[in-house]
Amino acid sequence: MLDKIFGTPLHENADPAQRVVGVATLPRDSKAVVQLLADPSPDVRAAAALHCNDPAALAHALRTETEQGVRGAIAASLGKVAATTSDAGLARNILTAPECSDDVRAQVALHADDEERRRAALDGIADEDVLVNVALAAEHASVRSAAAERVRTTEPLRR
Repeated sequence: MLDKIFGTPLHENADPAQRVVGVATLPRDSKAVVQLLADPSPDVRAAAALHCNDPAALAHALRTETEQGVRGAIAASLGKVAATTSDAGLARNILTAPECSDDVRAQVALHADDEERRRAALDGIADEDVLVNVALAAEHASVRSAAAERVRTTEPLRR
């Protein structure tokens, strides 16, 4: 209703900066947020990824996105969805999907309340730099220890 009075909604504006602002006004589970994951502007795609809580849409976006900054935003959101969902099957499906990156798994290892989920995420991480980051950033001692045990060289852990 207000859109008709005031004009085009921000998320549909021609200016990418306005679309970025408009993302925050949308419900996290809206179709508009999912559509903005395919916006021509990387800034809009990143904002949409950080705002989105649709695991299927985020997984699809992760498979197709080529821009590194946007991929990072998608991984952060998908990891948080997998870490916080009450649906253990959904979390397992995200973690075992071929498009699940080490960055997604790191988010789960860092943010999940469930020890088994944290361990499953950590077990799937192959990149040593990601393991180092988890070992240094994790709140849970069990995660720090498990990540550090998998690091082959100790020098990066001395940061």
